[in-house]
Amino acid sequence: MHTNLDHDVFIKKGKSIALAQQVDDFLKAQGKSEPDQIPFGHSELSHKRKTEGYNAQSTMREIMFSSVQESKKNKSAVKPAQAPSPERLRRDANNAARIKAVAEGKSEFQGQCAHHGQQTFKIKGKGEEHICIICRDKHSVKQTIKRRKKQVAA
Repeated sequence: MHTNLDHDVFIKKGKSIALAQQVDDFLKAQGKSEPDQIPFGHSELSHKRKTEGYNAQSTMREIMFSSVQESKKNKSAVKPAQAPSPERLRRDANNAARIKAVAEGKSEFQGQCAHHGQQTFKIKGKGEEHICIICRDKHSVKQTIKRRKKQVAA
């Protein structure tokens, strides 16, 4: 019969003895000889159900809410602050120019179009929206063609 002293069983036995010693030291530090036994299936949330009138749905809602909050906290902590994209900067500049033009009582302003570069923008929607005049004219032509095709087909 061959014996292998490097066998995994001997290594795990040593780790088990060391862990048992750590547990004993931990319990002694708390003034206990045995750990507190928690009944199977017990949780603080099930205790709340009895004392505060929680039902299964409200307990599950609380668990999910806590989980979502923890996830949001972890995501926000991991994400480094990023500089705004050029598109975001362009939109913010156009919005600021539109707001300034509306305050001055104007119906158009100069802004940066994503397709046509520096252009004149018309203010629409009671001062809450704007559109490049070239983009607006192209859209108008497309809609006119579409309308005429429908009239011919009908």
